[in-house]
Amino acid sequence: MRVHLFGGVLAYDYLLAGWLRQAGVDAHYFFNIKYAEQDYPWWEDPAFTLTEMPTWCHYYPFRLPYRYRGRLDAAGRRFVHEFNRDADVLLVVGDGLFLAQHYVRPYALWSCGYDIESAVPAPVSLRGALSKLMGGPEPVRLQRAVNRRHVRQCLAGAKLIMTVMDFQIPTYLAWTGVATPAFSVPMPLDCDRYQPVLDAQLVARYADSSCVFFLPTRHSYGSHSTNDKGADKVIRAFASALDRLPRGTRLVLVEKGERVSESKASAAALGLGPHVDWIPELRKAELKHWYSLPNAVILDQFPNEATLDPRLHAALRRRGGRGSIFAEAMCMGRPLISNLGTEWVEEHRPPLAWNACSETEIAEALVDAATLTLAQRIDGGAANRDWARREIDWPQVMGRYIELLELVVQGKAIR
Repeated sequence: MRVHLFGGVLAYDYLLAGWLRQAGVDAHYFFNIKYAEQDYPWWEDPAFTLTEMPTWCHYYPFRLPYRYRGRLDAAGRRFVHEFNRDADVLLVVGDGLFLAQHYVRPYALWSCGYDIESAVPAPVSLRGALSKLMGGPEPVRLQRAVNRRHVRQCLAGAKLIMTVMDFQIPTYLAWTGVATPAFSVPMPLDCDRYQPVLDAQLVARYADSSCVFFLPTRHSYGSHSTNDKGADKVIRAFASALDRLPRGTRLVLVEKGERVSESKASAAALGLGPHVDWIPELRKAELKHWYSLPNAVILDQFPNEATLDPRLHAALRRRGGRGSIFAEAMCMGRPLISNLGTEWVEEHRPPLAWNACSETEIAEALVDAATLTLAQRIDGGAANRDWARREIDWPQVMGRYIELLELVVQGKAIR
């Protein structure tokens, strides 16, 4: 089976292609000019360059036209020709969906969520609707409506959808009216590449801190989107819990995202200056150093109940939203606070993780996590790594991916 992959969310199309190849599939990775550095393959593999890359990787220097019927330049047209040629099935990741009108081979979508979300009008709470006002000038609203229709058509043309955000199947995907079969799949990772890597200077810097809460996500919040990361909630929760946290507890935030200045102002207004450290955006190798801090507790992302449609928020509370931070923290054997989802926790029971969503729940989880002894962190971390190897390590997951792709190639009914 020959599989061609394209799209790019945190270089996951590159990672998936590599894992499929190791599992015996003839997978080829196609990529173009990205809008975010973190979507290039060298984000995960520093040895990867445009002049030194595997023969199964193919680069075409064009930018993706996000608008419906956006024109492709010569490089884009060459990509379309080669992407379709010789493939048994196309596996499009995230942005790859938006070129579906050019695909002549059967295609499947691997989704982290925002692609499906962009197919329906934003369902928001009353407060969220008021904050959005009218959503921008009339031409902008019209373009959004046209694009949503295009994305729905692309979803409908797919033979199947694999999503790591299973809360979107009964919500966004159901609201599109699209009948494409959809399956929940784990977000895989290579546990062997996520072993603790201690940085002596970093360890020494925080040697006197009883607990270091590390929030690697970007500062995007205050909108109607489930892509809100909830950094603002973490800052407020930390402030409310500070009096109950051990002396020397630190909160480490990354200067990434469009709301960094607002987050800094909020932290200052809450008197958190002496307790918060801001660090520049990190490459993956640097990120692993922070994950490896013996006294670190990782904070994930948390949905915004103030502006989300209540149906969406309820689904997120039940099923959670587990992305790359969750997978990385578990593989690295770190304590984790995340919106895991009440139903999901009952089904999968990760050993050392707190399920939290509201500011109050986040604050209580901070207090609980900060009281862990070093021995508890070591034992719990080892249990988290064992759990990750069973549940999300790529050799445990790729069989299901291959099974679904083979059904597409065989043209069999997918249920």
